[in-house]
Amino acid sequence: MTAFVPYATFMKHAKKVAKGSVVKTRPILSTVYHSDKHVAVTDSHRLYVATGLYDGEAKTLDAQTGQEIDHGKYPDVERLIADSANAEYRYSLPVDALYDAVRAIEIAGRLNKSTDLMQIQVNDDLIRFKTDDKTAFDVEYSVGNADSTSELYTMTLSIKYLKEAVHVLKDAKAENVTIEYFGATRPLQIRAGNFTAIVLPVRTSY
Repeated sequence: MTAFVPYATFMKHAKKVAKGSVVKTRPILSTVYHSDKHVAVTDSHRLYVATGLYDGEAKTLDAQTGQEIDHGKYPDVERLIADSANAEYRYSLPVDALYDAVRAIEIAGRLNKSTDLMQIQVNDDLIRFKTDDKTAFDVEYSVGNADSTSELYTMTLSIKYLKEAVHVLKDAKAENVTIEYFGATRPLQIRAGNFTAIVLPVRTSY
């Protein structure tokens, strides 16, 4: 069965994206963009896009109230979505298991308020989600050959942003999600059915 994120589910999670501190300086990011191509929301660190949810005149709705509002032109988010064919690595993962793993990593990161970051490691043989190096307690979730000796490429992400993106699909009862990796400094792309999310990596000094 192809995953489908309904409109109500998308808008529920869009509220979380559209209420960050960035909206004070960019009020347009407090809204959800609607067009006959897609519905989209971004806070400049992450982006959710879903197709097949709206068919009408282009407009922006306040994410919290649902009222139509004009804060100017919405960013051209369509250009931010990468062509899946260009992904260096692509993995299909069970949504529930991935969500539970990221939640466990989040809890480990909260211990002693150590970090809100996590790492993703990839190669031809596996993908691994793990606690950041600053975390005292190691938690990881791997899919593929955990004994692989091939070089691993590492990306650092906000735990919250990855967890919330996967939560959209969990709420929509999607079974599987495709994770697309384009490089350590490129956004991670998350796809299932009519839904695409991208999460920007975090640059670290270690």
